[in-house]
Amino acid sequence: MRMRILESVPQTNGPVVLPMLPDSVIDSIGKYWGHNIRHDAPRREGELTFENTHAVWAKLNAGGRVKKSAAEHKKDNARTGSSFYPPIFNFPSCKQNGGIMHTPCGHTTHFWQSVSREIRAYMSGKEWEVRMSSIGEEVMGKIKEISILLKEANTMSEIKVVKRDLFQVRKKLNNVMTQECEHKELHVEEDRCRNKLSKLTEDLDFGTYNLIQAGLREFEVILKARPKKESKRAQSDLEFALWKTIES
Repeated sequence: MRMRILESVPQTNGPVVLPMLPDSVIDSIGKYWGHNIRHDAPRREGELTFENTHAVWAKLNAGGRVKKSAAEHKKDNARTGSSFYPPIFNFPSCKQNGGIMHTPCGHTTHFWQSVSREIRAYMSGKEWEVRMSSIGEEVMGKIKEISILLKEANTMSEIKVVKRDLFQVRKKLNNVMTQECEHKELHVEEDRCRNKLSKLTEDLDFGTYNLIQAGLREFEVILKARPKKESKRAQSDLEFALWKTIES
């Protein structure tokens, strides 16, 4: 965007070498032009690498043992750049469309998809499909059972104290503050409370129940969507083994 603005400057007698304009000037030009200047996204280097941002995400969530609201999830997501899972290959990806292996790889993919379709036809009506069609009620029962245990675990004094402190800190953060240092101190205190809560979830059954409940609810969503959607998601244990073998 900056280069386009510089290139649009009229050149009367040959090229004009202009110094780099200050950010405030660039922003003013963009405002006058009617287009907001969007700065380049930060590179995935140093603290912003997928490995490091995922480490922050894992710490904030204690491996999924901490239950959060939608607002808290959105805030942590923005802080870590959607690094929910650790990178399988920790180096920048590079794809060349139309490269020497583009066509062969495409044909190979279509071949394995044809194998996958044959497996689906073969496994239709088999034990796996029958089991998946009747497991919904069992999952619902497990969710109710875990919810009762989780409710009891939330009454533990250690957890109630930390949650109360965290609530008070966030309440103060929502108030209007005139001192920047006060705002920073509250954020530090919020992280301290969250770290303490994460530590408790690792040592107590409270965190394990959160993890089990989250897994069951995710499984419930998949079960509800499975009969209605035609997707690439594996429809049987045999098809699942096929794609995992290819990925390996």
